[in-house]
Amino acid sequence: MEIKAAVCRATHVPVGIESIDIDRPLGREVLVRTVATGVCHSDLHVVDGDGRFALERGIVLGHEGAGIVEAVGNTTLVRQAIESLAIRGTATIVGVLPPDAKIEFPWMAIRPECRVQTSRMGGNRFRIDIPRYLDFYRQGRLLLDEMVTRRGRLDDINDAFRAMKAGEVARTVLTFD
Repeated sequence: MEIKAAVCRATHVPVGIESIDIDRPLGREVLVRTVATGVCHSDLHVVDGDGRFALERGIVLGHEGAGIVEAVGNTTLVRQAIESLAIRGTATIVGVLPPDAKIEFPWMAIRPECRVQTSRMGGNRFRIDIPRYLDFYRQGRLLLDEMVTRRGRLDDINDAFRAMKAGEVARTVLTFD
């Protein structure tokens, strides 16, 4: 399967948008088609070459993605969870992941009124935190919409990094068209 991705092949040079091939999910894997992603300082650290990332083969940037489940592996538990959500038609799965990442989650943690989120740089207690965050957002206490100061397309990624470095934005969200 071919996808579009923001790929950093070397530090201190513009990020390229490339087509890359990924396999269909197996076992407990889930394939999420990225629809939008936030541009993050963690990605900027990769582009600026802070030394923690080896770029011999390049790295797919983006770990604040939102997307649609395209395919699931063969594990019955994962398949049942995804099919259950699809039947209800009310849940959105948001993955804080690169476009080709694979996620695992306990199906009992998914509720149709919630978004399931993962994090590599932190953690949460899904059953407690996600409903709480959703309540805070609905009450106007978690101002997520106000954090997005600019929107663009994936092709605008280098300008998004420039704006972040210049302090012009709090968060840019790029869409995959």
